[in-house]
Amino acid sequence: MKKNLKEKLLETVTNGEPAIDANVFLDKSQLAKILQVSVGTVNNRVADGTLAHLKFGRRILFHRDTIFAQLVRAQRGGLQ
Repeated sequence: MKKNLKEKLLETVTNGEPAIDANVFLDKSQLAKILQVSVGTVNNRVADGTLAHLKFGRRILFHRDTIFAQLVRAQRGGLQ
């Protein structure tokens, strides 16, 4: 059975070991590099609400699988 995010976070707290793969989350510059766009474009998509993100204080992170799923849903033309 797959564990949800809350269960993984609780497991981290109780075991003291990381239960979440840190590579699942990307910062703005990592996402921009993967998508081959500027950080400014990522900032614009965050500001207009078209990119799902998590905000921790001033830091903005993107869940890799969520972003890729979002891109597939937004895809136009071709096979879907």
